[in-house]
Amino acid sequence: MARRFLSQLSASGGVLVAAGSSSVERARAFAAEAGEHGFPNVTAGTYDEVLADPGVDAVYIATVHTGHADLVLAALRAGKAVLCEKPLTPDHRTTTVLVDAARRAGLPLVEAFMYRFHPQTAALLDLVRDGAVGTVTHVDAAFAFRVEERSGRLFDVATAGGGILDVGCYPVTMTAAIVQAATGTAAAEPVELSAVGTIGPTGVDEWTVANATYASGITASLRTGIRVEDANAVVVHGSRGTITLRDPWTIGGGAGHRRADRRRRRHAAVLPGRGPVRTRGRGHDRRPACRPCRRTADDDRRDPGHRADARPLARGDRAAVPVRGGSGGGHPPRRRTPPAAGGGLTVR
Repeated sequence: MARRFLSQLSASGGVLVAAGSSSVERARAFAAEAGEHGFPNVTAGTYDEVLADPGVDAVYIATVHTGHADLVLAALRAGKAVLCEKPLTPDHRTTTVLVDAARRAGLPLVEAFMYRFHPQTAALLDLVRDGAVGTVTHVDAAFAFRVEERSGRLFDVATAGGGILDVGCYPVTMTAAIVQAATGTAAAEPVELSAVGTIGPTGVDEWTVANATYASGITASLRTGIRVEDANAVVVHGSRGTITLRDPWTIGGGAGHRRADRRRRRHAAVLPGRGPVRTRGRGHDRRPACRPCRRTADDDRRDPGHRADARPLARGDRAAVPVRGGSGGGHPPRRRTPPAAGGGLTVR
């Protein structure tokens, strides 16, 4: 994920200035790689060295799930805003600790759901608010893929593997956003939630289906997994029609969206091999973390069931980001169902 972040950083107006890792060698390798993306003067060091750098305004954390909490707390103590990969933490209790720490420090803490800031998602939510399909009654959302071999972090309990924490947070948070747009509420979480799933031989959830009901009466069917291929779409059903997103999560496989306004540039530092990235700039997004999402996720995993929390960053923040090194970063190769012909968003 750190390398994907690096590949798109220039399109956001950010400037990478440093990379940190638990392995200085990995940090140096990542810093050298950054030169190929237009960042020739990136310094490399340990986590502590990057967090102690007064030129760092914010950090981006992209380590394995279980490494997030310690780095987030360290960054907040160092006075840095934080953009952390999802899931922010594996459970609601730890998430609450991080959110409270960010609020006490008066610093942004953002869970890195790229799709939430994409124009396609904004268009979907505008359609819902405007009543394009009437009164919303049901949402169907899925993010699942099939990994052939049960190996690596996704199948390791010690690294909080499994589908729910890795990609189940996408349909959960998207559905919450849709319900919020449909009802005008500031936060939406289910008042009823049931889930069934499969725990594989390594001890992680491999396939889960959840049914949720919200206070407004809107219902949702949520699916996620790492051993079953799904259509990976979002469908909003209303009293007068449906809205379908055929590519809601990766949105074109990572194609960048270039912004014309370059007047405000940020400086960022990435920490490869479990390291942070930093960016310079001004202005913070003070939106509260989504505590309900993490609780929903926790509920699903116990049932299995679960919920996710976080708080977003804005342009102009300096950040430090942790990055996984070697070939283990990001998701393993997977089969993806290509988006249906005709584009990503359909209203009927």
